[in-house]
Amino acid sequence: MATGITILSKPTDALYYGYVPCYNNQWFVASSIYTAQPNFKYYIVVTDLLSGYSVTEKFLPNPSGKLQFDASKFSELLMTNYIPVNVYGFQQNTSIRKIRVNIGEIYGSPLPGTITSGTDIDYIVWNGSLEMLTFSQYNSKNYTWDLSTNPNLNYPVLLSDLADDYTFNNRSNFLYWMVLEGQTDLPKIYLRTYNAAGSVLNTYTITNGYNSTGAYQTNMVCIDVGKKGIDGINASYLVGVEYYDIMAEINSNLAPFKVKRYTIKCSPRFDVYTLHYLSTTGAYETLHCSKVAELNSTKTSTTFKRSPWTVVSNVMTLDYSVAVEQPTIVNVQNGLKLNSDWVTKAELLKYKDLFSSPDVKLDLGTAQGYASVKVTNGTYVSKNNDKLRNLTFDLLFTHNNQRQKG
Repeated sequence: MATGITILSKPTDALYYGYVPCYNNQWFVASSIYTAQPNFKYYIVVTDLLSGYSVTEKFLPNPSGKLQFDASKFSELLMTNYIPVNVYGFQQNTSIRKIRVNIGEIYGSPLPGTITSGTDIDYIVWNGSLEMLTFSQYNSKNYTWDLSTNPNLNYPVLLSDLADDYTFNNRSNFLYWMVLEGQTDLPKIYLRTYNAAGSVLNTYTITNGYNSTGAYQTNMVCIDVGKKGIDGINASYLVGVEYYDIMAEINSNLAPFKVKRYTIKCSPRFDVYTLHYLSTTGAYETLHCSKVAELNSTKTSTTFKRSPWTVVSNVMTLDYSVAVEQPTIVNVQNGLKLNSDWVTKAELLKYKDLFSSPDVKLDLGTAQGYASVKVTNGTYVSKNNDKLRNLTFDLLFTHNNQRQKG
């Protein structure tokens, strides 16, 4: 039996173009010519093509006979986040999946009726979660790297923020790309280094080993381009370097264009605490806190009381060594109060993501890797009445340390 379904709107339409952030709405609107049939329901099968996992849903039509279906609650079930830890060069980012939605119908007597499948609709989701007003103006071309159609090289499209930044010794900074499926537009990037006088020292090539197929899974890549990441590729690249540019190219006939610049700060007065946090675009952004910091610890304990009196030669005697209040469990939670360097008004807005981010890592360097922390500030207030601005964040490690019994 031929289906009576008509798909009226879907995530492959214009502006979406088959790419939708996973944690935002993925709307389907459909109609059917058979809604008057007995026991009619829309019959939906949603499948994650990477794993093969699928679910089936049945929906009654709305009062106008149509279906309004949001597939985001399914697609987010299998989504993950990815951040490189002590690995260097291009890495495949696994935070991307392809979803298939088939909208059919079921109706007729006796129950359960006859099922008629519709047409498969495939689209791609990644671990983005855009703010509502931002998503209302959504265009996937603002998030996918595609150099095949008149790119604006003054503002190349990455999932990462492209404002110039600082980097520190043994600390990471990341860049994230989502190359359009079917394209091989990111075969390599360039590292161009400069001395303190602004003269070019060298240009190095960093090859993307995931670029050859154009498959959507391998077109989601990231790389540590902080000083730690570049040193991990080749420790000689940044010797004597004041700052460096990450560059890309459209083709070999055109000069490479700048993607982002990093300035190396080598001798901070205080210990540098580096935070990597999941942004709304799905990339991990970085904030280096190089001002004075405070480490604090909070103790909680469970105790019971016991008598200090004991019998010695049939005489009740006070034993001074007995703990009247005996600890059984002692938990210690460590925290940090971090202060950023001076930031611009634009950076104040950028780092608002850190305040609300669901995943924040404290970069402890190569030897220890990352520790999971949470921001405990209840509010984020941006005061713009002073040209000098910085940020203060209160953090808690997400693990507790337990002491031995007394």
